[in-house]
Amino acid sequence: METGGSTPPQGVSNFSVLKHSEYYQESAENVLLAQRFLLCSSTAYIYNKKTVLCVSAVGEGDSGDRVEFSGAGDSILGVGRSQGLPLFFSANHGIVSITSNVPHHHLSQSGLLINESIAEDGCSRLSEGLNLSMASELGQDRTTRLQAAFLQHNKNPSQAQAMLDDLFPGSDTSQLDSSVLQLSINILDDTPATDPRWAEAKQTVGAGGPTSLIVLNQLRDKATAHQMYISFLQQVGLWQRLSVGMVKDVRVLTRTTLGEHGQRLAMASALRSRHSDHQHLVDSAIKHVVSERGESPEGKLTVADLFYRRVSQIEDIVYGVLHAQEEVLSADVAPRDAVATIHSVNSLLLSILTSARSAPPPASCPTPVVPGPGSGEPGVEHIPWTASVGPRGVRTLLLQEHNTTVQVGLARAEDGATRAKLYSQMVELADSILADYQPHLRSLAASPLDHHAHTALTRTYEKDRYDLIRPLVCGEQYDPAVCLAEKYCDFRTLVEVCDKTDNQERLSQYMAQFGSEGFSDFVFRWYLETGKRGRLLAQGGGQQGGELARFLQDYTSLAWLHQIQTRDFTSANTTLRQLAQEESIYLSRKKTLLSLSKLCGLVSGGGGSGGGETSNSSLVMEDDTLNLEEEIIMYQEQLPEPVLSAHSLDPVTMRVLSTTELIYMYTSKENIYANEFDFKKALDLLAFVPEEEVGALRQLVWVRAILRNTWEHLDTDNPLQALSETLLFKTIELAFTQGSDVQDLLVPVEDLLECEELSSLSQDTNFKFLMHAGYEHIAKLVG
Repeated sequence: METGGSTPPQGVSNFSVLKHSEYYQESAENVLLAQRFLLCSSTAYIYNKKTVLCVSAVGEGDSGDRVEFSGAGDSILGVGRSQGLPLFFSANHGIVSITSNVPHHHLSQSGLLINESIAEDGCSRLSEGLNLSMASELGQDRTTRLQAAFLQHNKNPSQAQAMLDDLFPGSDTSQLDSSVLQLSINILDDTPATDPRWAEAKQTVGAGGPTSLIVLNQLRDKATAHQMYISFLQQVGLWQRLSVGMVKDVRVLTRTTLGEHGQRLAMASALRSRHSDHQHLVDSAIKHVVSERGESPEGKLTVADLFYRRVSQIEDIVYGVLHAQEEVLSADVAPRDAVATIHSVNSLLLSILTSARSAPPPASCPTPVVPGPGSGEPGVEHIPWTASVGPRGVRTLLLQEHNTTVQVGLARAEDGATRAKLYSQMVELADSILADYQPHLRSLAASPLDHHAHTALTRTYEKDRYDLIRPLVCGEQYDPAVCLAEKYCDFRTLVEVCDKTDNQERLSQYMAQFGSEGFSDFVFRWYLETGKRGRLLAQGGGQQGGELARFLQDYTSLAWLHQIQTRDFTSANTTLRQLAQEESIYLSRKKTLLSLSKLCGLVSGGGGSGGGETSNSSLVMEDDTLNLEEEIIMYQEQLPEPVLSAHSLDPVTMRVLSTTELIYMYTSKENIYANEFDFKKALDLLAFVPEEEVGALRQLVWVRAILRNTWEHLDTDNPLQALSETLLFKTIELAFTQGSDVQDLLVPVEDLLECEELSSLSQDTNFKFLMHAGYEHIAKLVG
């Protein structure tokens, strides 16, 4: 009786009595009535949920071969035929084919298991295992035609090549990359045609439900198909023509993206393999992800079936797992349960990400390489799929999980062993995140047009790098912190650890190890920024001495200390003199710097071991400069107390005043007890004023000296006696007595009388008389 045709059987062609019997028991009646029949060629298969009996359908009946599906949780979910072979859909073993010439024994010991959706006859079985076909009703877009060529390649390579030549003629690659990428995505997201639940669900209502191993086998089939697809691209010469494609309106490197598709398949398989280890967590995550996609299972399909079908979006599980974790942490659970959940989440994420990254490249396919300078690859920003950004990007979520481990996990951990496990996971998370930064940074560095983007990403990377490693340092986990810092050149962490542990030897090793990368300058700058100048100067020995001297060229306030330490007194003298001349904040500091400069000059000029050869003339010139600076300081230190009070100046902390300011202060009204000595100091200070300002300031001094007295009541009958009591002529007399050139100091009387400040006095004839008389007397004295 043929049961495989399109019409019901009408007659019996052969009849055999089986040499097989079973005892009837009322309690087992349902089992006996559940027997089903399948005929393939000359072999009949009588089966129920647990047993298959293989018997010959011709000749005398025999006892047949008995195969049992008696493993834990195992049963037959469905039955079918393909190319004359019986196919049994087993809960534990997937697709199983049984041939009649195998001696009967238990299935687990037999060679009956085929369990491959993609069999050895290549493309024909590929189209059975996956829901791919060359049917014209699928349309004639480029992706479909590429798919047809792929399926045809194993059967008829020449025909497949002709199809490709017509599809992508000559050097035309405008649609090549997008078509290749789309077909790869189709393979990843294909529905398994050999799974009757999917087939029936597409029609009306599905039947049967998958178990973990069924899904795992389907994922393996997809991985095999994807490897065959990569090999096909290489064999037909398309691989070398691939360049840049578009995925969700983003330019991507096609070959690199194809390699990442293989990583997604590896991650999906790893997740399914570990599903039972984190059953509640993964189930909750998958349910949330599928719900977020707006999908719901039909018939007896489950949310797991829907989730694992879309391998191209497998990274969504990271968001789903973190959402499931948040539900636990936000509930009122014991600290131990919260920590256990965080540990489980970390364990799961690290496991599946490691599997994805360690996935081998497809056979005969080179590992996708991120383009670098001179690689010949187009300059395209490459963000690894495990380093995507945004609210649900993998990098963003992993950073969030690392922070949760620190803020919640470590805070609620009740013992050292638990904290040690969390610290270990933090190291792995940090390593994973930072490793995925590298290809992104290299891709931007390779493109000269992306300089600003590279700078911005580098800044973000350096911040994340420090934030990821810092909790280890705070927790005194120095060894793993140092390992990560060395691997990813986090100089800040390396210096901080060496400083905390007071390990100068290790710091010196790093200076040698990372010398070409500017580590020494970073160390010096770090000591400056943290105010540890003593430790900075302690780096001046050995090879670091020259590097420190070079670094301190931009920090002259510390350079002189290093120069004295290395006995380079000539340079110290120059540096200190420069600092003294530039000092404008504290007068006391300026005075100290000048004194130190003179001391260094004496040592270097006197043949000291650190002094260079300096000519006598230059030494004299330098000494004169220092003496002049000290003289100005002396004038400021001699300012009268009323002047200091009026200007809120503290003798200890007062700022450096200019010579012009000193002249104004010595002659100001605030100097209420001013005498000829104060005004003579103001005149002496004119020697330190720029030449273009001397005239105006000289006139200012004499005008203020005149205004210090009342001239209306002076006795004009005895002018010289009257003038001798004025501050003006007392100052002139003092200058003459001290040997000053009075003619150079004085302002012509006509100029004085024309001054605006003296306009009222200039109208007084007595004042004019006295001024002219006084000047006449002075002219006779100095003449």
